[in-house]
Amino acid sequence: MAIPVENLDFSKEDQDEKCIHSLPCKIHFNGEANISDFFIPASENKNQDELNVSFRGYPLSGVKVKLPENYNGFILEEKSENVSKKLHCVRTFKSITYWNWDKKPSKNDPFLSALDWVDLCQIHDPVEDEAED
Repeated sequence: MAIPVENLDFSKEDQDEKCIHSLPCKIHFNGEANISDFFIPASENKNQDELNVSFRGYPLSGVKVKLPENYNGFILEEKSENVSKKLHCVRTFKSITYWNWDKKPSKNDPFLSALDWVDLCQIHDPVEDEAED
């Protein structure tokens, strides 16, 4: 079943460096949170790419990841009108901060390795089916 997306506007891209976070937990809340006062990641001195923070007493290790070139992330909000459902684009983004609680993020993590597949899929042009000729 297809659900239409409205207001797909790339000008809403996150220009002010607010970040999208992927945390290794379930939070039973949908909406904006005032994380800037309570969730302040710090870089390790030796490697500026690695981030550390504590979330509810649990230490987290993170890394900021840029999405592959020519790709955007979307934050969508569901709006139900009568019987039909529609998705409304709230904002787009080009990077995400990925967090692990038990180890440093690496290419062995499913999320990060999936981003490698996006680049790998762009190696060649689509293959045409010879049976159609």
